[in-house]
This record gives sequence, C-alpha cells and structure tokens, in this order.
Amino acid sequence: MILASISGVASIVASVLLLVASPGAALARVMAPRHEPELQDALADTSRATDTSRAMEEILRQAHKAAADFHIAYPPASNALELYMSVLELDSSNRSANDAIRELFVVALDQVDAAINSRRYAQAEAMLTLLRRVKPDSESALVLFDKLSAKRKAER
Repeated sequence: MILASISGVASIVASVLLLVASPGAALARVMAPRHEPELQDALADTSRATDTSRAMEEILRQAHKAAADFHIAYPPASNALELYMSVLELDSSNRSANDAIRELFVVALDQVDAAINSRRYAQAEAMLTLLRRVKPDSESALVLFDKLSAKRKAER
C-alpha cells in the first residue's frame, strides 16, 4: 500500500514537472489515451492560433516599417496599406491595423495627388486602385480619379 502511494506521488510529481517544462506534451501524455482525437484537434488549433498570431505580428512590423519609410500606398504589395489590410484578413477587429489604415488613408490621398501633379500617372492609378479597395465609398479618391482621367485626356 505504501509503495503504491509512493508510486502514485512519483507519477504526480513527474506529471507536474512535465507540465511545467512542456505544457503541451504533458497534456498530451495525460489526455492521449482517452481523448486522443480531441487532444490532437485542440493542439492543432492552438498551434494554428500561435502561427497566425506570429504571422500577424510580423506583418504589423513590416507595415509599421513601410509607413515609417513613407511607403503608404506604393509600391504595390509592400506598402503599409496593403500590409495592414493583410492583418485585417487574419483579424478584422485588429485595432492597430484599423487605426493605421484610417490615419494613413489621408496621407495616401496626398501621395496620389502629388503623383498626378508629377505626371506619374501609372503610380497614381495603382495607388487609387488600392485606395478604392480600402474605402470603396471614398469621395476624395473618386475626385482624384477624375483628376487623373482629366490630366491624361489633356495630354493626348
């Protein structure tokens, strides 16, 4: 009886040590015999959530850097607005991305206007296309699109 108690205590101590060292492994060891499919699903969900969180943090870091480098809406695929939109695809309620998009949209409008005035029409059009994806109902973007069209027409 005493040996059984000591053995039981040793098993509990080993489980606690394993739990401290590696919570996922400890949980798998304790739960696997009875709940293996559920455990595997839970561990996979946790792993995916962690991967998504890490990916989101990396994209946010890249977006902040793009904004700091003043790559707000251009060049394509590596500008701050597109990167923040990628974060929102992973988590539509991400406050940092939503706030940044709201703040940077106005800056992007100024960049589009500057591109039009500098006759960088392809760049202006690419930025306007992005801005229309970000805020489809933006009247300011529509006004700039009309300005771009008029400038192009005047130069023909």
